Amino acid sequence: MHRVISPSFAEVPIVITPSIAGTIGLEESVLLSFLTHWGHYHPDQRWTIEQTELTHYLPFWDLLDLQRIIRSAESKGVLAVYSPPLSESKRLEFSLQPQVTVPDVKKSPTRTPGKTTIAENWRPSERAVEYLTAMYRIPSQFIVDNISPFVIYWRDRADKRDAWDSVFIERIITCWEAQNTNALPKKPRPMTRTWLPDKDTLSTLHARNIPKEFIEDAINEFRIYWVERGEAHQTWNAKFIYHVGRQWNYYSGLDKHKPHPLPTNWQPNEDVYRVLQLAYIEKQFAVQCLPQFKLYWSENKSAKMSWSTIFLQYVKSEWMRTKNATARDKKTSFEELSDRHWG
Repeated sequence: MHRVISPSFAEVPIVITPSIAGTIGLEESVLLSFLTHWGHYHPDQRWTIEQTELTHYLPFWDLLDLQRIIRSAESKGVLAVYSPPLSESKRLEFSLQPQVTVPDVKKSPTRTPGKTTIAENWRPSERAVEYLTAMYRIPSQFIVDNISPFVIYWRDRADKRDAWDSVFIERIITCWEAQNTNALPKKPRPMTRTWLPDKDTLSTLHARNIPKEFIEDAINEFRIYWVERGEAHQTWNAKFIYHVGRQWNYYSGLDKHKPHPLPTNWQPNEDVYRVLQLAYIEKQFAVQCLPQFKLYWSENKSAKMSWSTIFLQYVKSEWMRTKNATARDKKTSFEELSDRHWG
């Protein structure tokens, strides 16, 4: 049913109760208050409002804000949406959920859902996955591939939320729309030697305080590994986030002290080999690099904060050299170590 605009609807007061705002969020409460007036609150009655009308009556939100808030309200079960996203359909077809929109405050005490950090083994609910695949035509594999990066990111931040499904839905839709302008599934693509992570991927990694140099050093090893495997995937950016995140988790736990020369009996610990394995470099290769590394730095007598870090960088450089050796590449791995530092 489409409601006809009348002069009396030119300005509608938006009424928000603290109990509802505290439960579903302030923006969602504003949207529901407006839609309640629009639909005269007829439970399960479908209503249709044009995008132009939404932006006219709610001028403080742009199209992206409206889409985000509508998705959030729907994921929290307070709004039923039957139309595709506003950017596609240019309209909102909806019905209101009475049990949430008009609570009996006198009979029901205010309840604030308990907020928790995300669990290490967190997974989205079946309802969230079905919503993403049905409403946005997002392939299930794309959703699955983005679970681990999502969990890693939020565990690092240690933020608390009362609806992780809602946060996950928002993130997946954002990633999918950024990767697919028309939101249509793409065929899996093989990795290429010129592949680069997109801006959203780099922003995600930078938000975890991972140094730019660390991320850049991981690109070549990532490309080479997947080019050699010859596999095709839809979500190279998600895989790269996971790849860098795992390495950084181990690397950030390596020993770091005041600058000191390389000890005579120095040996890398197992965490160094673990980081290299995550970079697809076998331990045997690293062990073969050790004698030359120790000889060079024993003669150089330079002081470093973390010899584990320097060794890790050196092994990566040597491994890249064996994969990408060219006549123009005359710089040694030890010279490269003077150019970059991961902080």
